[in-house]
This record gives sequence, C-alpha cells and structure tokens, in this order.
Amino acid sequence: MMAWATDIHLDFITPSDPAYHSWISSIGVQKPTSVLLTGDIATAPTLLSWLNQLAKDLPCPLYFVLGNHDYYEGSITKVRSALEMRQHPNQHWLGNGLVIRLSERTTLIGHSGWGDTRVGDFMSTHIRINDHRLISELSNLNRTVVQQRLLALGSEAAEVLKSQLIQCQTETVIVATHVPPFRNSTWYSGRYGDIEWMPDFCCGATGEVLLEHARLNPAQRFVVYCGHTHGEGRYQPLDNLEVFTGKADYGKPALQGMIDIESGRVVDADRYLKAG
Repeated sequence: MMAWATDIHLDFITPSDPAYHSWISSIGVQKPTSVLLTGDIATAPTLLSWLNQLAKDLPCPLYFVLGNHDYYEGSITKVRSALEMRQHPNQHWLGNGLVIRLSERTTLIGHSGWGDTRVGDFMSTHIRINDHRLISELSNLNRTVVQQRLLALGSEAAEVLKSQLIQCQTETVIVATHVPPFRNSTWYSGRYGDIEWMPDFCCGATGEVLLEHARLNPAQRFVVYCGHTHGEGRYQPLDNLEVFTGKADYGKPALQGMIDIESGRVVDADRYLKAG
C-alpha cells in the first residue's frame, strides 16, 4: 500500500508541533511501502529542510511532485535546480520526468501541472492569487505576460507528462499531479468547477494529454491524484481514467488515504464525492 497526502503546508508548523507528529504517526500505523505527496509541501526557503526532516521520519520511499506554494518566496528555476542537485536515495521527485515501476502491473509518474489559464477567462476574472506576487518568474508583470508564462508552464507540464505516459506499459498507471487536470476535479467545500477560479485552479493542458492517452490505450487504467483546491472529491471522465482530489487545512497535515498499488485506487474511494 502507498500512503497519500497532499497540501501538507509544513511551513505553517514546526518539526516539534503535535500536528506534525500526529500526521507522521497516522502514516506509520498503516505500514505503507511508500508515501506519495502531491504538492504544496512547504515554501521555497523551507522545502529542502522539510524534505530532510521527512527523510528522517518516514522509513519508506517518498515520491512527490511540487505545488505552487513550494515556489513561494523563491524561483521556479532555482527550486527545481536544487532538487536536481539533491539526489536523495529514498526520495524521488517525479517532476523531472521520472518513471517508477512500482510492481509488475503498476507504474507511477507525475508532474506538478499549473493553473495554466486554459479553462475559464484569466483576463476577466476578479480572482488574484499569491503565485503572481510570491514567485519570481510571475511577479511584477502585467496580466498579459503572466498569462503567457502560465500557458507555457502548462504546456511544459503536458509535454513531460506525455513523455512519461508513452513509457508506461503496465496495466495500471498512477499519475501524481498538484493542480487538478479537469474543471470537474477542482473540489472545494463539497462542490467543484467555480468558473471564476478555473484559470488558476485547473491545468487544461495536462487534462488534454490524459484524455487523449487514455482514449488511445483503453486496456490501461489511469488513476490521477491531485490537490491544490483543498477540497475532496473524485471525477471519472472515461471508464479507464479517474481523478481523486485531496482536501487540506493549513497547519493540519493529514493522510488522505491508502492507495492499493495493483488497482491504483485509494482504498476508501467511495467516501469521495463524485462529480457528474
């Protein structure tokens, strides 16, 4: 079994915080073979120190993608470069194109994705998120240039994901991402798809790649795990493609569930609200 958590935002707590120890204990009692984190682990200044702490406290392999908050107070380029140089034997960043064979039947891949403005109307929405103020590549720019950069980030994510998918020959493919790939998977407070939030809360480019690849490979099952919107739910656009979105509260890291490696699905899947 693989333990799954998302949007743990460890920068809101400390290693001595009871909330942290409770979360680590909740994982430990499940005795997972690995742990999957789908982004927003911390922020740029604290990310590496928290990964080092997790290396001490999690006795099994950790697989992760980054979220938008992991670049806050820093740079996308610099954070990625630091991870490329880090090279930890028990921690595996999926965002650089890594493909992990978990079993004879199952492969794990992933990329952060990005709110890439392909869904909704970025230029007219009143929503303004901190990404465009706290990430150096997106700050101090006019809205048109920000959109161009977000479109490029979405395209980059889609290209990496497409390359990974082509390499997957197993019956089951687990896809880790941070930003939901479909409007119907952007859950918050028991509902999904608020159009005003879509430009920043959905990665349209990765959604297109997933749909295309799943249609071309009906014998394979694709199960996507994401977060970002802090709400919980599931969406199944195709018979062989399903998306689980995990909930989160700042300062309260939580175990979302246990993933069965062979089926790729979270064990208590039926508790997740289902999008129509």
